[in-house]
Amino acid sequence: MLYKKNGEKTLTKELFENPTCEYRAAPFWSWNAKLDKAQLERQIGYMKQMGFGGFHMHPRTGLDTEYLSNEFMEMIKACCDKAEAEQMLAWLYDEDRWSSGPAGGKVTKHKKFRRKRLMLFTEDKGWNTPKESAVDKGVPYLLACYDVVLDKDGFLADYSRIGYGDSAGGTKWYAYVVNENESSWFNNQTYVDAMDAEAMQEFIKVTYERYNEVISDRFDRVYRRYLPMSPMPTMNTAVQFRRRSIQAEFPTAGPASSRRNIRRPTEAIYLMSCLSFFG
Repeated sequence: MLYKKNGEKTLTKELFENPTCEYRAAPFWSWNAKLDKAQLERQIGYMKQMGFGGFHMHPRTGLDTEYLSNEFMEMIKACCDKAEAEQMLAWLYDEDRWSSGPAGGKVTKHKKFRRKRLMLFTEDKGWNTPKESAVDKGVPYLLACYDVVLDKDGFLADYSRIGYGDSAGGTKWYAYVVNENESSWFNNQTYVDAMDAEAMQEFIKVTYERYNEVISDRFDRVYRRYLPMSPMPTMNTAVQFRRRSIQAEFPTAGPASSRRNIRRPTEAIYLMSCLSFFG
């Protein structure tokens, strides 16, 4: 359990009438400007006066102090010290903005750790860089080619995987793996490939080990835990037929559909390409 008092067999009347910090609210405290020690300490005092038991230090859009820098960590330490003086709890947040993984772009500055998309085209884009080199460089690469035959209503009649140099009896479809575009949300980097174990190890090293290096002596006194956020879902999930290119995300869970239950060619090629990617 998070709190040692949870191990007690009874909740005393005194504790119920005047709860200690463990049993009080702890708001998300947005850090969205240049961090100033005096201002942070003053705001912690306000939260104490309002009856809060602690706070989550939450980097947000507008933060003008470099995330995880020495200056940033000095502010973390100062807030932990102030929390201890006020008998409050300081809660850590494990990301810059949302969602957990890229460490404010410090992980995804390494292009091999960036989230990737599966994109389907009916024309050859010429993205033929070998996979290992493409992943390291962050450039698109060809995953597979398919021969797709549609019926008169535009639904799937037949399909098969073919080679890059092979001709198609129907329409030739090209499945490419493409890195996500850079975004200011991630400090001009991208979201992370949350399915990549090496990328997640880098996130742990960059974020959790950084906090451990600076404030590990406080872990059992003031700080209680990190507040991790769930992996960010894709913002482009719609798969539409009758477009020359279709963008979709790799699946993360759930059983694969059987071929006989798939009628739309995008679904079939998407499934086969994902199996190729993961298998």
